[in-house]
Amino acid sequence: MILAVLSAAMLFSACKNSKPEPVEVQPVDGDAAEMPAGPAAGPVAETAYDLEALAGVLTGCSSVENFKNGVAAIHKDGEWQYIDKMGHFVDRVSGEDDSDQAGLDEWFSQYESHGQFSEGMCWVYRDYGIGYIDEKGELVIPCQYEWAVDHSPCDFHEGVCPVLTIPERELFSYIDKTGQLAFPGFYSTESSFSEGLAGVRQFFMDGDDVTGTQPGYIDHTGKMVIFLTDNDFGYPFHDGAAKVSNWLDDTAWFIDKSGKKLFDLDMTRFYRSTDNSFSEGLCAICDKEGRWGFFDKTGRSTFDF
Repeated sequence: MILAVLSAAMLFSACKNSKPEPVEVQPVDGDAAEMPAGPAAGPVAETAYDLEALAGVLTGCSSVENFKNGVAAIHKDGEWQYIDKMGHFVDRVSGEDDSDQAGLDEWFSQYESHGQFSEGMCWVYRDYGIGYIDEKGELVIPCQYEWAVDHSPCDFHEGVCPVLTIPERELFSYIDKTGQLAFPGFYSTESSFSEGLAGVRQFFMDGDDVTGTQPGYIDHTGKMVIFLTDNDFGYPFHDGAAKVSNWLDDTAWFIDKSGKKLFDLDMTRFYRSTDNSFSEGLCAICDKEGRWGFFDKTGRSTFDF
């Protein structure tokens, strides 16, 4: 237990001693063309689609999922059915087999609570602390991190995971699979990395004092590569695009990985807080009347038909 406390203290010290300089928040307006450039969005394999045909098929759906391997699941007429991007009904595509669960019950019986495996790691909870086991059931990161209020423990994505490092302020830092600090920094959101970026609000510290904050997207070095304005929240990137919402003026829009705005969402029709994401060129979304549809990256949608 003493070693666990010392390890957490060293992690906390490394973050504080390596703090970056505060960044002044610069307002961004228009299409965000003046945002500091981040990594360019990579090529995404997208197949042809027919929004008008999809609009007809989606009439009366109670739920719609994103496309995967060219097929999307829709709940219609009381059952789950499957369609392609041209609006044709198709047979279900089988997914990957579930991983072998043998021995998991024995491993998890040692802990009060646990999550699911992600990238070969699984969080476990014991003695008021969160740690991580590997696929051999070995506790490779001690149960030393507190459980944040109103937040579930986080999984590993792209080799790193956010953990609570300043509990009294509910601030997180990122660790690697050895439990070492991946890069210095404190963040009030425990966002996972996706496509090389994580949407965060970074806190700049001088001792125990907060000297400033900056929302945006960081890369795997902890560098802020896409800057957002003070009331913005950035959702994860999927398929080269991410949703950004502003809780103050109830607006939302999609951006690419350079920070350029792709299109605005009409907040009279859609909810700001929903985590909508793209997959294979299209984004499933439900309007405030309960109707489901798809957007493409130009802002065209099945709701146009």
